Amino acid sequence: AYEGVNTALNQVYFVKILDKLPDGKLRITNPPEGGQKKQVKQVEAVVEPDLVYPLIRGRDIEKWFVETSDRYVIIPYRLNGQVIPPSEMRAKYPNTYAYFYTFYNELINRSGGFLRKKLSIYKQLPLEIAEKKTIPFYSIATNIGPYTFAPYKVVWKEVSARMQAGGFHVAVIEPIEDKYLGSKVIIPDHTVILIPLYDKDEAYYLAGILNSIIATIYGIYMVGSMLENFYIPKFDRNNPLHQKIVELSKKAHELARCIHAKVKPEYCRGIGKPEEELGRVENEIDKAVGQLYGLSEDAIEEFRKLLAIL
Repeated sequence: AYEGVNTALNQVYFVKILDKLPDGKLRITNPPEGGQKKQVKQVEAVVEPDLVYPLIRGRDIEKWFVETSDRYVIIPYRLNGQVIPPSEMRAKYPNTYAYFYTFYNELINRSGGFLRKKLSIYKQLPLEIAEKKTIPFYSIATNIGPYTFAPYKVVWKEVSARMQAGGFHVAVIEPIEDKYLGSKVIIPDHTVILIPLYDKDEAYYLAGILNSIIATIYGIYMVGSMLENFYIPKFDRNNPLHQKIVELSKKAHELARCIHAKVKPEYCRGIGKPEEELGRVENEIDKAVGQLYGLSEDAIEEFRKLLAIL
Protein backbone atom coordinates (compact mmCIF):
# COMPACT_ATOMS: atom_id res chain seq x y z
CA ALA A 1 0.00 0.00 0.00
CA TYR A 2 1.14 3.56 -0.73
CA GLU A 3 0.15 7.00 0.45
CA GLY A 4 -1.29 9.28 -2.22
CA VAL A 5 0.46 12.31 -3.68
CA ASN A 6 1.78 14.90 -1.22
CA THR A 7 2.52 18.19 -2.99
CA ALA A 8 3.45 20.27 0.10
CA LEU A 9 1.50 23.15 -1.50
CA ASN A 10 -1.94 22.02 -2.63
CA GLN A 11 -3.03 25.56 -3.48
CA VAL A 12 -0.73 25.46 -6.51
CA TYR A 13 -1.14 21.87 -7.69
CA PHE A 14 -4.88 21.45 -7.02
CA VAL A 15 -6.83 23.29 -9.71
CA LYS A 16 -10.31 23.75 -11.08
CA ILE A 17 -10.88 23.62 -14.84
CA LEU A 18 -12.87 26.61 -16.07
CA ASP A 19 -12.97 25.82 -19.77
CA LYS A 20 -11.46 23.79 -22.59
CA LEU A 21 -10.15 25.98 -25.39
CA PRO A 22 -10.48 25.23 -29.14
CA ASP A 23 -6.82 24.19 -29.32
CA GLY A 24 -7.33 21.62 -26.54
CA LYS A 25 -5.60 23.59 -23.81
CA LEU A 26 -7.33 24.15 -20.46
CA ARG A 27 -8.17 27.40 -18.72
CA ILE A 28 -7.72 26.76 -15.01
CA THR A 29 -7.70 28.49 -11.65
CA ASN A 30 -6.29 27.51 -8.28
CA PRO A 31 -9.17 27.99 -5.82
CA PRO A 32 -8.45 28.42 -2.09
CA GLU A 33 -8.12 25.09 -0.27
CA GLY A 34 -9.68 24.76 3.17
CA GLY A 35 -7.46 24.19 6.19
CA GLN A 36 -4.26 25.38 4.51
CA LYS A 37 -1.73 27.24 6.66
CA LYS A 38 -0.05 28.92 3.68
CA GLN A 39 -1.97 31.17 1.31
CA VAL A 40 -1.02 31.87 -2.30
CA LYS A 41 -2.49 34.22 -4.83
CA GLN A 42 -5.34 32.90 -6.93
CA VAL A 43 -4.75 33.16 -10.66
CA GLU A 44 -6.25 32.08 -13.95
CA ALA A 45 -3.94 30.41 -16.44
CA VAL A 46 -3.91 28.26 -19.57
CA VAL A 47 -2.12 24.90 -19.37
CA GLU A 48 -1.66 21.82 -21.53
CA PRO A 49 -4.03 18.97 -20.58
CA ASP A 50 -1.42 16.20 -20.59
CA LEU A 51 -0.29 16.61 -16.97
CA VAL A 52 -3.74 17.33 -15.48
CA TYR A 53 -5.57 14.47 -13.74
CA PRO A 54 -8.85 14.01 -11.85
CA LEU A 55 -8.19 14.18 -8.09
CA ILE A 56 -9.73 12.35 -5.14
CA ARG A 57 -9.27 13.03 -1.43
CA GLY A 58 -10.20 11.05 1.67
CA ARG A 59 -13.50 12.92 1.90
CA ASP A 60 -14.49 11.52 -1.51
CA ILE A 61 -14.39 7.86 -0.41
CA GLU A 62 -17.20 5.76 1.05
CA LYS A 63 -17.48 1.99 1.35
CA TRP A 64 -17.64 0.66 -2.24
CA PHE A 65 -17.81 4.20 -3.65
CA VAL A 66 -15.63 7.07 -4.83
CA GLU A 67 -16.85 10.27 -6.47
CA THR A 68 -14.56 12.77 -8.11
CA SER A 69 -15.35 16.43 -7.46
CA ASP A 70 -14.44 19.55 -9.43
CA ARG A 71 -10.79 19.38 -8.37
CA TYR A 72 -7.92 18.29 -10.57
CA VAL A 73 -4.21 17.97 -9.87
CA ILE A 74 -1.23 18.88 -12.05
CA ILE A 75 1.43 16.16 -11.91
CA PRO A 76 4.63 17.21 -13.77
CA TYR A 77 5.92 13.63 -13.88
CA ARG A 78 6.34 10.87 -16.43
CA LEU A 79 4.27 7.71 -16.09
CA ASN A 80 7.32 5.89 -14.70
CA GLY A 81 7.28 8.23 -11.69
CA GLN A 82 10.23 10.42 -12.74
CA VAL A 83 9.89 14.19 -12.65
CA ILE A 84 9.94 15.85 -16.08
CA PRO A 85 13.17 17.88 -16.40
CA PRO A 86 12.90 21.66 -16.92
CA SER A 87 14.20 21.59 -20.51
CA GLU A 88 11.48 19.14 -21.49
CA MET A 89 8.82 21.05 -19.54
CA ARG A 90 9.69 24.29 -21.31
CA ALA A 91 9.69 22.59 -24.73
CA LYS A 92 6.62 20.33 -24.43
CA TYR A 93 4.54 22.04 -21.76
CA PRO A 94 5.49 25.74 -21.84
CA ASN A 95 2.14 26.91 -20.45
CA THR A 96 2.30 24.50 -17.52
CA TYR A 97 5.90 25.53 -16.81
CA ALA A 98 4.86 29.20 -16.88
CA TYR A 99 2.01 28.43 -14.48
CA PHE A 100 4.41 26.85 -11.97
CA TYR A 101 6.88 29.73 -12.42
CA THR A 102 4.12 32.12 -11.32
CA PHE A 103 4.55 30.54 -7.86
CA TYR A 104 8.33 30.20 -8.01
CA ASN A 105 9.04 31.78 -4.62
CA GLU A 106 6.31 29.82 -2.86
CA LEU A 107 7.46 26.55 -4.41
CA ILE A 108 11.14 26.91 -3.53
CA ASN A 109 10.22 27.76 0.07
CA ARG A 110 8.32 24.51 0.68
CA SER A 111 9.62 22.34 3.49
CA GLY A 112 7.67 19.09 3.08
CA GLY A 113 9.39 15.73 2.64
CA PHE A 114 12.92 16.00 1.23
CA LEU A 115 12.23 19.39 -0.35
CA ARG A 116 13.77 21.86 2.12
CA LYS A 117 17.40 20.89 1.44
CA LYS A 118 16.94 20.19 -2.27
CA LEU A 119 15.15 23.46 -2.99
CA SER A 120 17.43 25.65 -0.87
CA ILE A 121 19.87 25.80 -3.80
CA TYR A 122 17.39 27.99 -5.69
CA LYS A 123 17.77 30.62 -2.97
CA GLN A 124 21.53 30.74 -3.52
CA LEU A 125 21.91 30.49 -7.30
CA PRO A 126 20.16 31.77 -10.43
CA LEU A 127 17.40 29.52 -11.73
CA GLU A 128 19.24 28.34 -14.84
CA ILE A 129 22.21 27.21 -12.72
CA ALA A 130 20.26 25.83 -9.77
CA GLU A 131 18.03 23.61 -11.88
CA LYS A 132 21.14 21.82 -13.21
CA LYS A 133 22.31 21.03 -9.68
CA THR A 134 19.11 19.88 -7.99
CA ILE A 135 15.51 18.81 -8.54
CA PRO A 136 13.11 20.98 -10.57
CA PHE A 137 11.48 23.67 -8.45
CA TYR A 138 8.04 22.23 -9.25
CA SER A 139 8.88 18.74 -7.94
CA ILE A 140 6.30 17.13 -5.69
CA ALA A 141 7.24 16.48 -2.07
CA THR A 142 6.65 12.74 -1.71
CA ASN A 143 4.77 9.67 -2.85
CA ILE A 144 5.20 9.69 -6.61
CA GLY A 145 6.03 6.51 -8.48
CA PRO A 146 4.72 4.23 -11.23
CA TYR A 147 2.01 3.18 -8.75
CA THR A 148 0.63 6.74 -8.89
CA PHE A 149 -0.48 6.14 -12.47
CA ALA A 150 -1.74 2.56 -12.10
CA PRO A 151 -5.08 2.26 -13.94
CA TYR A 152 -6.84 0.51 -11.04
CA LYS A 153 -6.42 1.30 -7.38
CA VAL A 154 -8.03 -0.03 -4.22
CA VAL A 155 -8.28 3.02 -1.98
CA TRP A 156 -9.30 4.00 1.53
CA LYS A 157 -9.06 7.00 3.82
CA GLU A 158 -5.82 7.41 5.76
CA VAL A 159 -6.02 6.96 9.52
CA SER A 160 -7.23 10.38 10.71
CA ALA A 161 -9.91 10.64 8.01
CA ARG A 162 -10.87 7.00 8.57
CA MET A 163 -11.41 7.40 12.31
CA GLN A 164 -13.79 10.28 11.68
CA ALA A 165 -15.73 8.16 9.19
CA GLY A 166 -16.09 5.13 11.46
CA GLY A 167 -14.11 2.32 9.93
CA PHE A 168 -11.86 0.70 7.37
CA HIS A 169 -13.80 0.92 4.10
CA VAL A 170 -12.33 0.51 0.64
CA ALA A 171 -13.40 1.16 -2.94
CA VAL A 172 -12.01 0.58 -6.43
CA ILE A 173 -11.12 3.47 -8.70
CA GLU A 174 -10.54 2.97 -12.41
CA PRO A 175 -9.92 5.32 -15.36
CA ILE A 176 -12.80 7.67 -16.09
CA GLU A 177 -14.04 9.54 -19.14
CA ASP A 178 -13.65 13.15 -18.09
CA LYS A 179 -15.46 15.87 -20.03
CA TYR A 180 -12.29 17.96 -20.25
CA LEU A 181 -9.55 15.32 -20.36
CA GLY A 182 -11.02 12.25 -22.03
CA SER A 183 -9.85 8.93 -20.56
CA LYS A 184 -7.63 9.53 -17.53
CA VAL A 185 -6.49 7.67 -14.43
CA ILE A 186 -7.54 9.14 -11.09
CA ILE A 187 -4.85 10.46 -8.73
CA PRO A 188 -5.37 10.19 -4.93
CA ASP A 189 -3.91 12.81 -2.60
CA HIS A 190 -2.05 12.11 0.65
CA THR A 191 -5.25 11.65 2.68
CA VAL A 192 -5.82 8.44 0.69
CA ILE A 193 -4.01 5.09 0.88
CA LEU A 194 -3.87 3.06 -2.31
CA ILE A 195 -2.91 -0.36 -3.62
CA PRO A 196 -2.00 -0.15 -7.33
CA LEU A 197 -3.33 -2.86 -9.63
CA TYR A 198 -3.19 -3.52 -13.35
CA ASP A 199 -6.05 -6.03 -13.61
CA LYS A 200 -9.62 -4.83 -13.15
CA ASP A 201 -10.97 -8.10 -11.77
CA GLU A 202 -8.08 -8.38 -9.31
CA ALA A 203 -8.91 -4.91 -7.99
CA TYR A 204 -12.54 -5.87 -7.34
CA TYR A 205 -11.47 -9.18 -5.80
CA LEU A 206 -9.18 -7.37 -3.36
CA ALA A 207 -11.85 -4.80 -2.50
CA GLY A 208 -14.35 -7.59 -1.84
CA ILE A 209 -12.02 -9.21 0.68
CA LEU A 210 -10.99 -5.96 2.40
CA ASN A 211 -14.63 -4.85 2.77
CA SER A 212 -15.70 -8.20 4.20
CA ILE A 213 -16.59 -8.54 7.86
CA ILE A 214 -13.51 -10.72 8.37
CA ALA A 215 -11.14 -7.96 7.25
CA THR A 216 -13.19 -5.36 9.15
CA ILE A 217 -12.79 -7.23 12.44
CA TYR A 218 -9.14 -7.91 11.79
CA GLY A 219 -8.52 -4.28 10.87
CA ILE A 220 -9.96 -3.04 14.16
CA TYR A 221 -7.28 -4.96 16.05
CA MET A 222 -4.45 -4.45 13.55
CA VAL A 223 -4.81 -0.82 12.49
CA GLY A 224 -1.10 -0.19 12.08
CA SER A 225 -0.13 -3.41 10.30
CA MET A 226 -3.28 -4.65 8.61
CA LEU A 227 -1.75 -5.45 5.22
CA GLU A 228 1.50 -6.79 6.62
CA ASN A 229 -0.25 -9.49 8.63
CA PHE A 230 -3.54 -10.21 6.87
CA TYR A 231 -3.07 -13.07 4.43
CA ILE A 232 -4.88 -12.61 1.11
CA PRO A 233 -4.73 -15.48 -1.39
CA LYS A 234 -3.31 -14.34 -4.72
CA PHE A 235 -6.02 -13.71 -7.29
CA ASP A 236 -6.66 -16.59 -9.68
CA ARG A 237 -9.18 -15.81 -12.42
CA ASN A 238 -9.67 -19.54 -13.00
CA ASN A 239 -10.85 -20.05 -9.42
CA PRO A 240 -14.69 -19.95 -9.34
CA LEU A 241 -14.75 -18.65 -5.76
CA HIS A 242 -12.41 -15.79 -6.66
CA GLN A 243 -14.62 -14.91 -9.61
CA LYS A 244 -17.69 -15.00 -7.39
CA ILE A 245 -16.07 -12.44 -5.07
CA VAL A 246 -15.21 -10.28 -8.11
CA GLU A 247 -18.81 -10.24 -9.38
CA LEU A 248 -20.28 -9.58 -5.93
CA SER A 249 -17.79 -6.75 -5.39
CA LYS A 250 -18.72 -5.17 -8.72
CA LYS A 251 -22.40 -5.44 -7.79
CA ALA A 252 -21.72 -3.78 -4.42
CA HIS A 253 -19.98 -0.88 -6.19
CA GLU A 254 -22.95 -0.50 -8.55
CA LEU A 255 -25.42 -0.39 -5.64
CA ALA A 256 -23.27 2.05 -3.69
CA ARG A 257 -23.46 4.46 -6.63
CA CYS A 258 -27.26 4.34 -6.30
CA ILE A 259 -26.88 5.34 -2.63
CA HIS A 260 -24.07 7.91 -2.66
CA ALA A 261 -23.73 9.39 -6.16
CA LYS A 262 -24.95 12.95 -6.63
CA VAL A 263 -26.21 11.99 -10.09
CA LYS A 264 -27.63 8.47 -9.96
CA PRO A 265 -26.91 6.08 -12.87
CA GLU A 266 -29.89 5.16 -15.03
CA TYR A 267 -29.92 1.56 -13.79
CA CYS A 268 -30.78 2.77 -10.28
CA ARG A 269 -34.37 3.38 -11.42
CA GLY A 270 -34.98 -0.36 -11.35
CA ILE A 271 -33.68 -0.84 -7.81
CA GLY A 272 -36.33 -0.13 -5.21
CA LYS A 273 -34.25 -0.12 -2.00
CA PRO A 274 -30.53 -0.07 -2.84
CA GLU A 275 -29.49 -0.02 0.85
CA GLU A 276 -31.32 -3.30 1.47
CA GLU A 277 -30.01 -4.83 -1.75
CA LEU A 278 -26.46 -3.78 -0.84
CA GLY A 279 -26.87 -5.40 2.58
CA ARG A 280 -27.89 -8.65 0.89
CA VAL A 281 -24.88 -8.52 -1.45
CA GLU A 282 -22.54 -7.78 1.47
CA ASN A 283 -23.87 -10.85 3.27
CA GLU A 284 -23.05 -12.92 0.19
CA ILE A 285 -19.56 -11.39 0.09
CA ASP A 286 -19.02 -12.29 3.76
CA LYS A 287 -20.03 -15.89 3.05
CA ALA A 288 -17.78 -16.13 -0.01
CA VAL A 289 -14.79 -14.62 1.79
CA GLY A 290 -15.50 -16.87 4.77
CA GLN A 291 -15.36 -19.83 2.42
CA LEU A 292 -12.05 -18.52 1.08
CA TYR A 293 -10.65 -18.71 4.63
CA GLY A 294 -12.37 -21.99 5.52
CA LEU A 295 -14.91 -20.41 7.89
CA SER A 296 -18.48 -21.63 8.30
CA GLU A 297 -21.59 -19.44 8.07
CA ASP A 298 -21.99 -19.88 11.84
CA ALA A 299 -18.51 -18.41 12.32
CA ILE A 300 -19.42 -15.46 10.08
CA GLU A 301 -22.51 -14.86 12.24
CA GLU A 302 -20.27 -14.74 15.33
CA PHE A 303 -18.17 -12.11 13.56
CA ARG A 304 -21.32 -10.04 13.05
CA LYS A 305 -22.16 -10.27 16.76
CA LEU A 306 -18.63 -9.21 17.67
CA LEU A 307 -18.78 -6.24 15.28
CA ALA A 308 -22.10 -5.15 16.81
CA ILE A 309 -20.49 -5.18 20.26
CA LEU A 310 -17.43 -3.27 19.06
